[in-house]
Amino acid sequence: MKNENRRKNLYALVFGCACALTLLLAAEGMVRALVPRITAQGLDQDLFCDSLFAASPGWCPGSAGVCFGKTVRIDQNGYRAIAAPDNTSVSWLLLGDSVTFGIAVETDGTFAGMLQRAHPDAAIRNSAVVAYKTVDYHAILPRLLSRHGDAARVILFYTLNDIYNRDQSQVKTEIKNPIMSLLRKHSRLYVFLKSAISDRSKAYFTNDYRRYDDGHLDDIDTTAAMISSMNARLDSAGIDFLVVLLPYEYQIRKADRPALRRPQRLMHSRLTGLGVPCIDLFDDLRNACPRSKDCYLYGDGIHFSAKGHRAVFEAVEKQLALP
Repeated sequence: MKNENRRKNLYALVFGCACALTLLLAAEGMVRALVPRITAQGLDQDLFCDSLFAASPGWCPGSAGVCFGKTVRIDQNGYRAIAAPDNTSVSWLLLGDSVTFGIAVETDGTFAGMLQRAHPDAAIRNSAVVAYKTVDYHAILPRLLSRHGDAARVILFYTLNDIYNRDQSQVKTEIKNPIMSLLRKHSRLYVFLKSAISDRSKAYFTNDYRRYDDGHLDDIDTTAAMISSMNARLDSAGIDFLVVLLPYEYQIRKADRPALRRPQRLMHSRLTGLGVPCIDLFDDLRNACPRSKDCYLYGDGIHFSAKGHRAVFEAVEKQLALP
C-alpha cells in the first residue's frame, strides 16, 4: 500500500511539473508572438575583457558573441565593428557606454552605423563599452588619440549614470550568475513580467536623478572638470569635440514636469560655462517619439530602440551641419 501511494504521489508530481512547464512554454510563446519588441538581455562573458585600457575594462579584440539578442563583432581595436570605407583619411572617435554601443540593435541601425554611412570620408570608431563612466572616457582618451593619429572629431554621448565611479561588479555578477543569465538571454516572459510588476524606467531615472541634487554638486563639478580636461586636450590637438546629453525615457514621458530635466540642465550649464561644446537632445527625442517608449527598448528607460537611434543620429547631424 505504501509503495502504491508513493507511486501515485510521484506520478502526480511529474504530471504537475509537466503541466507547469507546458503552461510556462505556452506563456513564453504568447509573449514572443504578441510582444515582439521584447529583446533578449545579457551578454556573452567571452566578449568582455578586464583592463583592456589600463584600469578600464573593454571588449576583447577580435571577439564575437551575443549581446542582448544580437550577434556582435568586435574589431582588432576592441570596438564594435562597423563597415568603414577603405582608404579614409580621418577618423571620428565615439565615447560612451552601452547606449552608444547600441545593445539589442543591429550595427547598421545604431546611430554610430548611421554616422558611418552619412560620412563615408571618415572611419567611425565606436569605442563604447557597457558600464563605462566619465572616469573611463577621461582615462582612455590619451590612448585612443595615440592609436588614431588621424582623429578629426570626438563625440561623447553622456547618460545620467556617467556621473558614478566605475563599478563593474554588477555587470560581472549578471554575466556569471547562471540562472539570471539563462533567464535574461532566453526568456521574454521573464522580461515581460519584470516590466509588468514595476515601472523599471521610472526606477532607473529616480535612482540616477538623486545624483544631481544639491547634495552632489561636488560630483557634478568633478565630472564636468574631467570632461573639460578632455576638451582642453582635444582643442590643443586641433580636434573637434562635442558632448551629447541623452535623456531617459521617463523624462520624455513626463515632459510636462520641467523639474525632471535638472540633471541635463546642470551638466549643460557646467560644461558650456567651461567652454565645452554641448547639446541636450531632450526636445529632439520628444519630437521624434510622442509616445516616448517607442524610442527605447521594451521595459528599458535608458537604451534606445532603432527609432531612438535614428532620432539621435538626426539630431547630431543637424548640430554638425551648423556653421
